[in-house]
Amino acid sequence: MRATLECAFFFTCFEDFFNGDESDIDCGGSRCPKCSNAMKCKEDCDCISNICKNGRCASYLSCEDNIKNQNETDIDCGGIKCPRCDNLKNCSDDCDCISGACKNNQHQSATMKTGMNLLHY
Repeated sequence: MRATLECAFFFTCFEDFFNGDESDIDCGGSRCPKCSNAMKCKEDCDCISNICKNGRCASYLSCEDNIKNQNETDIDCGGIKCPRCDNLKNCSDDCDCISGACKNNQHQSATMKTGMNLLHY
């Protein structure tokens, strides 16, 4: 029987400073999570969007065109390439939502999902 392996993050990825082969602080390189848009990158695989343009992570172009296209669930959000959508935007599953909760194809706030009163900052 083969052992099950799990991906692991290295502690150097969570120190709030640039080190190792990171392309920006605590992201990119061979061992850290991918970087968000506008963060420094060396190659496409450093970025969440898989697009490194002029040394910065860039968003997938259709995610900034004010049109619901490609596989977006609402205008410029959701789907597999765009950022998660804000509350009350259209969604197809929990992964499309900032809150992590999609109900009746609309994003729900954390309060709506759990029924608890949560502080929002």
